[in-house]
Amino acid sequence: MKKHPLEKSFSILRNAAVMILLLVGASAYLDAVRAEVSRGEVENIGLIDFVSRTLVQNDQVLDIKDALVSAELDTTVEEHKFKTELVPLANIGASTTEGTLGMGLEARRNNEYGTAIAAGVVSKKVTSNNFTIDNSHSTRAFIRVSQGLLRRWGHEYNRLGLTVAELEQQKASLAAHSARQDLILSAVQAYYQAVLARQLVLKTGQALERRKEHLEAARSRQSVGLVSMADVYRAELALLDMETSLKDQQRAYSLSIEDLYELLAIENTGTLALDEEIKEMTPVIMDEWERKLLEYRPDWRVHVIDRQISSLSQFKAERDLRPDLSLNLQLEQQGLGGNFADTKDLDETNWSVSLQLDSTLERFEEKTTVQRERLRAKRLTREGQALKRRIHRDAQQAFEDLKAADRRYSLSGKRFEQAQKGLELSQIRYNRGLSSNLEVLDSEIAFTNAELDILRTLMDYNIAAVRLAHTLGILDLDWIKASLVPIEGDNSVNAEDTTG
Repeated sequence: MKKHPLEKSFSILRNAAVMILLLVGASAYLDAVRAEVSRGEVENIGLIDFVSRTLVQNDQVLDIKDALVSAELDTTVEEHKFKTELVPLANIGASTTEGTLGMGLEARRNNEYGTAIAAGVVSKKVTSNNFTIDNSHSTRAFIRVSQGLLRRWGHEYNRLGLTVAELEQQKASLAAHSARQDLILSAVQAYYQAVLARQLVLKTGQALERRKEHLEAARSRQSVGLVSMADVYRAELALLDMETSLKDQQRAYSLSIEDLYELLAIENTGTLALDEEIKEMTPVIMDEWERKLLEYRPDWRVHVIDRQISSLSQFKAERDLRPDLSLNLQLEQQGLGGNFADTKDLDETNWSVSLQLDSTLERFEEKTTVQRERLRAKRLTREGQALKRRIHRDAQQAFEDLKAADRRYSLSGKRFEQAQKGLELSQIRYNRGLSSNLEVLDSEIAFTNAELDILRTLMDYNIAAVRLAHTLGILDLDWIKASLVPIEGDNSVNAEDTTG
């Protein structure tokens, strides 16, 4: 059934209007994306600069510093227990028969061998309303020494609190080191995701331009009867699909930029310009890494410290089963008189020696503590064996992941060459009328995917390299710098390198 000439003209006008709207809309989206991509070219920031700034500005860095300061304060508190303390001695009392007033000063110090030493001077006055008291005033200078014997004897027991605090400070330092490695890995991943998102926007924009050119060609060929309207419809739909993809890529890029600003803990000012070039990393791996692996892993070193703390706690629990016996020595010089002036000669000497038992005969709590510490030691042994297996397994898996990423990156280059040749061939066949534009559109999709796959696989390879360093416990800013040093035959990829 033939169409009416007016209906045919209306169809042509409708298609032309759709074509104009698509071209205008696509151009507007592409211009917006280009503006978004180039909006922040005020401050160029490369991967190393970004990681370095993240390690300074990120909020987590402040948490790490706070944890280190807190651990240092705990150590300082334990150290202070072995410093000399000045204690004021003051006493005011009253009873039905007399009143007392005393004041003085005492210096106390405990050492790391269980010895408590105290020395001081105290003066006292006694008054009574009912009778006269001879020698109502007294002054006493004294020195007192107490030495723990069975339980509190020895350097290891008495210094245990300080030793544990120092070990906890080492754990805090290792935890900070591990947190920095996690932060570096997150920063590298976020940066590469943003660079990849930017490249995807540009590549999708280039693909959109090719779709527009193809739609124009399809309309031109249809107007002279070389192809059917089906080719035009397919080209229009392909352009719409690419336009939608461009919007999605633009949104993904904006979100990835927001992630970068969040890692830097600053507001999005739109002033960051990322690297155009994606450099292939060359992982720097230590010799005999298997033998040194546990030495570099922070979690294993933390486990070793936990074992040391457990051993100390078990030692203390077993020592606490002993009686808390101490030897006390005291020597004092005393002066008596009717006023304080008469007491200054300190002409009377007194001394005493005693043994003092401060523990009970019941040992239930101490024995329970010993059992708990022994169970804890066994649990740490099991956890250590599992941790060692996991560390070696993770390292082997990280190496395999890097090899797999390298294979995918190499294969992506071959796929790109094939896709480029396939697109050229399909365009030739279409121009000669040997095929429909369906084959061209499929070839364009394959070509676009192939050039994007090169970028993705290189990103995946670099991230796999950083993950390997993280798994081996050697990831830091210097490692990033060393791994990005250009080498002969460098396989860096730029946005223009994959343009067909």
